[in-house]
Amino acid sequence: MYKLSSYIELSSEKNKNQELEYFAVISAKRTKVFLINETIFHFLNHFEMPNSLDKVFGYYKAEFKLKNNEEETLLKDQLQTFFNDLTKRKWIIPDGKVEKLVEFETLFQDKDTFLNYKVLSVLGNNKITDVYLVRDLNTNRKRVIKLLNKLKFKDEKSFDKYSFHFKEEYNFANKFNSIYINKTLGFKTYNRQPYILLKQIDGISISKFVKANKLKTSEKLKLILKMLKGFSIIHQNNVYHGDIHFSNILVKKNGVPVIIDFGYSNKVEFNNEINKGKVRNGGVYAFIPPERALRSIDRRFSKVTHFQSEVYQIGLIIYYVFTKDLPFKADTWKTMVDEKQQLNLSENKAFLKRRMPVQVKQFIIKCLESNPENRFSNASSMYANWKVIYKKYV
Repeated sequence: MYKLSSYIELSSEKNKNQELEYFAVISAKRTKVFLINETIFHFLNHFEMPNSLDKVFGYYKAEFKLKNNEEETLLKDQLQTFFNDLTKRKWIIPDGKVEKLVEFETLFQDKDTFLNYKVLSVLGNNKITDVYLVRDLNTNRKRVIKLLNKLKFKDEKSFDKYSFHFKEEYNFANKFNSIYINKTLGFKTYNRQPYILLKQIDGISISKFVKANKLKTSEKLKLILKMLKGFSIIHQNNVYHGDIHFSNILVKKNGVPVIIDFGYSNKVEFNNEINKGKVRNGGVYAFIPPERALRSIDRRFSKVTHFQSEVYQIGLIIYYVFTKDLPFKADTWKTMVDEKQQLNLSENKAFLKRRMPVQVKQFIIKCLESNPENRFSNASSMYANWKVIYKKYV
């Protein structure tokens, strides 16, 4: 079994002539973008989840409707040559191989000082951003700085493009004033590099919190109530969070959940043809709802177009809080898409036997309906319904 290198991302977009172009983005010490042809793009897509060359050959054999051994041999030889070249380049690697970590260079290190901040630690060294825990030397308070690091970009054009998205991330996070949503404290620049100043959150992801603590039913109900309050505020402001998953919900030691990271957020009214190129689209595979999940090798998922998609993602988190698991077991993306589309918790005996309040089961079932129209309309509706459940059992 082989897989796509974890340092490669595939993308496609239309050029100024409205022709579709394909790219392989390789994130080493600097981000490099390669323009590739459609054939290479499709071939690489087959290895985004662990796969074998034999299975890929079977796909192409069926796709091309080959009729004789001579055609099959020719195709197999071509694919093998193609495969050998990509493995030599290390674009495709054996499944299970531990890749040497690429060390991105952060702009600052521990104990460095810039502006009026002293760096206490590097919290994140990502592909395009640095995240620092700092002390404000004027107030002596700890803060978090998320900085768009220009050194991680191959050219000025790509840096400017991401600078626009980075400012949008701040604008979305700045819309809210809630203890359940990470508070922004300003948008500034250092040597033409923008950074977002954030309140420090002393917490862990909601999945780690649930695993580390033996929560009573009343505590689970309360945790979810607070989380839903946060998401209801986001939806009331006509914003799609865009990237709901475990790591974007931190839980503090006092049990208060805080929603973070608006890097893939969009305005509800922004999802139109005029702004098509500006809409940001991302997500963690396991949390993509069935209506956004695509079995196509061109794209894995579509953008968020209605609140019910995020209702599904929030529902998965609630499912996890009560079961410490997710309802999908698939090893490959296409199989997972099928599982998502076929999931019917109302007839799932294993789920129905779980020990939890009946109304909680009904709530989760409604969230995870395969048809979006059968789910709650948005997080505000979820919050209103959950308050009724909370009052009954707490």
